[in-house]
Amino acid sequence: MKIGIRCHDLCQGTIDEIIVKCKEYGFENLQLVFKKALKDKDGNPILFDKNSAFEVGKKLKEANINVSMLGAYFNPVHSNKELVRSNVEYFKEHLKYASLLDCKYVGTETGSYNDDKWTYNPKNQTEVGYQESIAIFKELVKYAEEYSISL
Repeated sequence: MKIGIRCHDLCQGTIDEIIVKCKEYGFENLQLVFKKALKDKDGNPILFDKNSAFEVGKKLKEANINVSMLGAYFNPVHSNKELVRSNVEYFKEHLKYASLLDCKYVGTETGSYNDDKWTYNPKNQTEVGYQESIAIFKELVKYAEEYSISL
């Protein structure tokens, strides 16, 4: 049996530091959220893009560590629609370059009408909330199909 972990629960640091921790604890699979787990040598978050996906993917492959799922979490029902749009585009980058990490899955959350506090809000369970979320995810599914990625 193979066991994985959310990378940012294991540690936060450079990819080399993360690999050392994975080896130390015997993890061969990661759920990887770049901006939560990966830091450059100065401690700044590493954002996901083509170059970072390639570099991280190369090092993980050499270490025989799999990325089972990329996390690109955002709140699709956030009241700031410009922020939602920016996050949708960031998610699409994950879909586009996930293959550089040999990753077939990109995940997010359903969010909340409480914006940055993803907690209970009565509107979360309404038809309006459902339709608003579905509209965002339909767009992402269509995009994912172009890159043969599963959501």
